[in-house]
Amino acid sequence: MAILPHPLMIIFVTLLSHTALSASAAAATYNVERLGAKADGKTDSTKAFLAAWAKACASPKPVVVYVPQGRFFLKNVVFGGKCNNNDVTFRIAGTLVAPSEYRVIGDAGYWIFFEHTLGFSNSKNIKIMGLTSLNSQMFHIVINGCNNVKLQGVKVSASGTSPNTDGIHVQASTGVTILNSQIGTGDDCVSIGPGTTNLWIEDIACGPGHGIRYLAIARHWESRQGDERGRRAKCDG
Repeated sequence: MAILPHPLMIIFVTLLSHTALSASAAAATYNVERLGAKADGKTDSTKAFLAAWAKACASPKPVVVYVPQGRFFLKNVVFGGKCNNNDVTFRIAGTLVAPSEYRVIGDAGYWIFFEHTLGFSNSKNIKIMGLTSLNSQMFHIVINGCNNVKLQGVKVSASGTSPNTDGIHVQASTGVTILNSQIGTGDDCVSIGPGTTNLWIEDIACGPGHGIRYLAIARHWESRQGDERGRRAKCDG
């Protein structure tokens, strides 16, 4: 799996409260390459990314973790632990490359995981913009137990014959908005698990894929102009 930038934009992955997009010009910047990451697509750069995260969490001022152009190989990595900084932005100009062999990640169930801060678990105030996820081995993006999440301009791509490659999976979360995104997979474009409330999906191009699937019985499901683009859909659990 690789996470790629849109050809005309830089990816901003903003994790508010374990992260927020700052308007401050005084933000410190930690370049993962300067911390030992190699942009050759094969050298394990996991430790350098974790070092950047640790520095960001210890900083008393806004921080940008910057991934320059190039291909950066990462094994499964958890951005977690105690973080004293609520203003951290990940700015990705390059490509993040996952192991090609499934057994490298094994039973971890994730590749890149933000804990208490792709999966995002038990986090709040998350913004993901312009992200492209290519050929994940399983779910591409998982939002679990989160509050106030916005995904915009996301692109997910996998073979139409690849099983269990849901584009975006949301569960046990509230206040999630998915806008202006293109999703093509071998499974659900968006899957909605139990405990999800106040979910808004608008202008989603889906295909190949199984569309938007609600995996639990909800009290209210409303869809307007609901064709394959998932033009507008609202779910209140």
